[in-house]
Amino acid sequence: MQMFSPATVEFLQTYGHDQAFRWTPEDLAAQAQFAEQALAGVAWCDWSDPGMALPLLQAAMLNTPTALEHDYDGILLAGPLSELMPAEALIPLAQAHLNPAGRLVGIIPCLRDNSPESQRFMDLAAEKLWPYHTAEIWLELLQDAGFEAARIKGEFIARPQFAASALTGKLHFAPFAELFREVEKAGYGANEVGWGELRFVAMAEE
Repeated sequence: MQMFSPATVEFLQTYGHDQAFRWTPEDLAAQAQFAEQALAGVAWCDWSDPGMALPLLQAAMLNTPTALEHDYDGILLAGPLSELMPAEALIPLAQAHLNPAGRLVGIIPCLRDNSPESQRFMDLAAEKLWPYHTAEIWLELLQDAGFEAARIKGEFIARPQFAASALTGKLHFAPFAELFREVEKAGYGANEVGWGELRFVAMAEE
């Protein structure tokens, strides 16, 4: 995957517009409330900010230090970075900026499971854009990174309006519509793709 492909640049440029069609105002309000509650009382860094995406992607791609402080009590993984950077790179990068007892809070666009239609979407996305995982894989990757299962709380929430917004031209990022059309050509319904978000809180061991 090329982190600075033309599609990456286009995605970042259109993210602000498309956000309002991929999620409803109620969705966004619920996400904000979840993050605020999960990070209440800790000093945390907001990696959902689109302005954070480019420097963090660059640091990961070039294997160079970031300009961010380390030893945060919490980091919010969300926004464009949570889609553009592979989970296998994003989780350890965030961990490197956490204190030993810190927490990762995530609002991650992903797939509910690897049903045939969802798997087809993931295969196409990995080939044409960047990888997406299932919620289960995300939780497994957190455990592989050292977070104990008992200290991870996660919930998948379906966001079915994504496919409809893509296919009706509401999104300025056109490649998403192309993915859903390819899914339909394979004989599946675009609305059958199990698209949504994983909300999680992963607590490091004290």
